[in-house]
Amino acid sequence: MRQSPGTALSRARPPASARVYADRLALRGHDLLVVARDANRLAHLAARLERDFASVPKFCWGT
Repeated sequence: MRQSPGTALSRARPPASARVYADRLALRGHDLLVVARDANRLAHLAARLERDFASVPKFCWGT
């Protein structure tokens, strides 16, 4: 079982910046909490992070 270096929060504007931060944090092995306004973008990001980094992030979105 891998040990995480900790939980990281990724929330950035514009959305492309949030993706870059999430990628870098996942690559370093952090558990992720990603916050955004668009649930569809979050779903795509979650699928990609899980596929590319074997990371299962937690997500939160709001309006």
